[in-house]
Order: sequence, then structure tokens, then C-alpha cells
Amino acid sequence: MTNLEEYIAGTNPTNHLSRFEISEIRSGEYGSALRFSTVAERWYAVEYKDDLADPETDWTALTNAVPGDGSVFEFEDTSAVTQRFYRIRVRL
Repeated sequence: MTNLEEYIAGTNPTNHLSRFEISEIRSGEYGSALRFSTVAERWYAVEYKDDLADPETDWTALTNAVPGDGSVFEFEDTSAVTQRFYRIRVRL
């Protein structure tokens, strides 16, 4: 990541332990759940793809208005199929 990308994510580019990551993904009978830590004054979008091998398929937004406040956020995807790939986008 560039320094700008680290700034946007709220991580410290001089500390290799400072990183943005999904801390937990759980799959269950009724879908999937993701947990990730937020940073104040950032906005988060949860997106998914069902097939990473298809370059023509765009990422689909599940939500794009999660405000960061420094807490851990849990998002439940009740529409999840048996296999789904997630990413979190961060913006100021």
C-alpha cells in the first residue's frame, strides 16, 4: 500500500503491525458475517463477488455507508451463497 492508502485506511506505514483487515468471517446456515475494526472519520463499503475468476464481473456493494467510530463493526450478509469473496473499501 502507498502512504496515501495507509492514511485513508487509518494505518501507520512505519509500523508493520498496523494494518487494516477483516478480523473474522463466519459462515452459517443463514449467510455470512464479517467483523472488522473501524477508524473514526472514515467510511466503509462492504462488497462481494461470487466468482473471482470472471474478470467481467464487477464487485457488488452490500453496503457503502458504514461510518467508522473506532469500534469493531459486524456485517451480516444473509444473501450469501455457498462461496462468496468479500472486500472492504475505505474512504475519507
